[in-house]
Amino acid sequence: MKRRFVLAAMASITAVVLLLLAGINLWNCRETTRRTDRILSSLMEASLTGGEPFKDQEFPPETPFTARFFLVRLDGAGDVLELRLDSISAVSEEKAAGLAQAADRQGGLSGYLDNYRYLASRQETGSVFLFLDVSNELEFMHTLLVISCAVAAVSLLAVFGLLVLFSGRVAAPYVRNAARQKQFITDASHEIKTPLTSISTSADILSMDLKDNEWVANIQKQSARLSRLVTDLVTLSRLDEERPIPEPVRFSLSDTAWEMAEPFSAMAKAKGRHLFSCL
Repeated sequence: MKRRFVLAAMASITAVVLLLLAGINLWNCRETTRRTDRILSSLMEASLTGGEPFKDQEFPPETPFTARFFLVRLDGAGDVLELRLDSISAVSEEKAAGLAQAADRQGGLSGYLDNYRYLASRQETGSVFLFLDVSNELEFMHTLLVISCAVAAVSLLAVFGLLVLFSGRVAAPYVRNAARQKQFITDASHEIKTPLTSISTSADILSMDLKDNEWVANIQKQSARLSRLVTDLVTLSRLDEERPIPEPVRFSLSDTAWEMAEPFSAMAKAKGRHLFSCL
């Protein structure tokens, strides 16, 4: 019962922790991507129309100074027509062209390549790709994932330890009640079997004198039925026992033998025989 309690509680808590872990990281990834796409959309619009980016009030004032991006224009065959690397210094012309051509082969309008988030504008004469450096954002997402997983693992270990520590106290009343019920069923079954055996034996003796008597036959039938019910009850009470062999106890073999033989004394007497007990 303690193991089942610990396993059930740990399964429930683990499911909740995993859902929270997934929810937090997915929400962070979604929000990071949404903010990045807003910056890319503003930069793409300004690049295509010749306007000024980040005019909206929703962008922080430092955005124009922190955004590191580059633009690549490709023709229909995938050859580079234009490169704009003024706003970034860590990317060479070869790398910028390679990233744009890789994004062109993917065929999507947006995505991640290396440490960059890109946005594509596809036209009949070619495509324009705008790449934004999101290395800091990706590092933050990775750090958040690692920290949240570590916190979740430590929390689950702590909860497991507490459950193991307190499961004994929680399960103790149920264990005692279950043990008392099983003991009651065992004792009651034992006590019922003795008079039931006597009734069945007496009915067998009566059937010898009163052959084909429906009342005697009914007593025999119901006695047998009650005996099966008692046996089934004992079997059900022992299904969850871990040890099929009970603990050894001292008892009087003579008393037990006499208790088992005594109900048959009447049948033996009816047949002119005698039962003896060695005490």
